[in-house]
Amino acid sequence: MGAVCLLSWNILHGGGAARMPRITLALLDHQPDLVVLSEFRTTIGGQIAGVLADVGLMHQRTTASEPGVNGLLIASRWPLSRVDEPDAPDARRWLACHIETLSLTLAAVHIPDGSSPTPRAAFWRDTIAIAGRWCRDAARARTLFVGDFNSGRHGLDEAGKTFGHTSRLGELATLGYRDVYRDLHPRGREYSWFSRAGNGFRLDGAWASPPLAAEVPSIEYVQSDRENRVSDHAMLKIRMEIAGF
Repeated sequence: MGAVCLLSWNILHGGGAARMPRITLALLDHQPDLVVLSEFRTTIGGQIAGVLADVGLMHQRTTASEPGVNGLLIASRWPLSRVDEPDAPDARRWLACHIETLSLTLAAVHIPDGSSPTPRAAFWRDTIAIAGRWCRDAARARTLFVGDFNSGRHGLDEAGKTFGHTSRLGELATLGYRDVYRDLHPRGREYSWFSRAGNGFRLDGAWASPPLAAEVPSIEYVQSDRENRVSDHAMLKIRMEIAGF
């Protein structure tokens, strides 16, 4: 059994020139094995990707292709093979890869927020369809959906009832996937993003297939970098104990 550290973080519009060094140092401080970045951009983000490669996360895939456009990055210590699905959601906001070394399928997501209702609904529809296929596929027994979901449970992941598409989270649960944070923190009320009015929301999360959920002993939100305005989101840190690795 081997320990694997995964970091997932929305770095806010690519990081920006002033924040890029702080983002990089914050990532390196946790000595990650896998990194998933939302709102990654090829321009300044290329420097972050380069530093990650220098410390061993040399296997990388990204959806970001045009300067100034937000995308996703997966960086790994082990080879990545892209998982192509015919009905995959928005190509900039969905990135699925398989890591053969870990027998792990990793789907990085950045689901649109309520300002884009039609793309948001389509993204959830396609994600649930793929999740449904994967839960019946023995080759995808160890699967993780991770990133910025822009949704959560009323009264648990927010104080009020503003979240949309909460039923889709119920569908993930019905398929067998586990909200890893909620499993390990049943009464946790920690938020990963705050509005200008100071209202907190747990937008960022990780949903694991049952075999993988059993291999996650800890998950936490790193609030210090959000509080220090390195990004407007807290970093999500997941420790996995992968059997047979």
